[in-house]
Amino acid sequence: MPPRKKQRAGGGGGESADTRVLAASHGRAAMPAQRKDRHNGCWVPPVVAIANFYGITELPPASRSSRLWPAGSGGGPVTSESVHALRPGDDDEEACEVLEDITGPPWLVEATWGDQEAVITENEEVVWGGPTSESDFGTRKVSDAWWSQLVSTIAADNVVLLLVERLEGGKDKGNTHYLLVLGYEEEVRRRGGNVRKLWLKDPMGDNGDTLLRAELWDAPDVELLTYQPSGSKLDRFTILEATHLRLPVAAEADDGAAVAVTAAAAASSAGGAAASYSQSLLLDQAQLYRGQRSVAPMQID
Repeated sequence: MPPRKKQRAGGGGGESADTRVLAASHGRAAMPAQRKDRHNGCWVPPVVAIANFYGITELPPASRSSRLWPAGSGGGPVTSESVHALRPGDDDEEACEVLEDITGPPWLVEATWGDQEAVITENEEVVWGGPTSESDFGTRKVSDAWWSQLVSTIAADNVVLLLVERLEGGKDKGNTHYLLVLGYEEEVRRRGGNVRKLWLKDPMGDNGDTLLRAELWDAPDVELLTYQPSGSKLDRFTILEATHLRLPVAAEADDGAAVAVTAAAAASSAGGAAASYSQSLLLDQAQLYRGQRSVAPMQID
């Protein structure tokens, strides 16, 4: 991709500098499009994309899962079809729960961010990090604390899973949806303040693997506005939850100590067979993490 050039900001004539930063491994996060025959299937493509991003290529056999899976599911490559088979109905599913089914340990980093603390903390295992937005003299803006955490997450070659609510779309208005954040951008303007943007993938449409630009608080009542590659406006959302992901802690260790700790924790909650599988999987992930992945973010100026 050619370098991005500085462009003149419209209206005031002030100069602006655009810098896009993507997670170093963003190219691995191949995302399939959402199936048209499942109204509530938006959780499947992000699960597949996250598995691709972190190099999780195989589903555990059903006998080694911590959850009772339907007959015939489990085992084999991680694909849209195989992940669908784990939850064959058309109900809303928690993407992070499905990831935990596949990998064993939790994927939450430190906290889940969002403006609705009471809703997020209904699950006692989830720690609320803070709001994604804040008030600036009566005007809503991006929370500086959350933005700082997002920048750190991308810099560490990790991703952010957004649970959002649609603000338009006829019968889809008010429905929840998943988006996967793989990068960010901050446009610094001499006049009018900074414009903060996300680079993400949306499983809706003909190609869920397209990297889209999204602006935060582009309008007073719109927290997140996505754009088509052509530059035209696409969808408007409110962010309900921003879950920062990473490999399980054992995969980041330089020795087997953390693997043993994580496997012991899995044994106490998921049973011996699931813990045994989790330990084996974590060892494979640790080798992958140390040998194949770079954590230097890709910056495009």
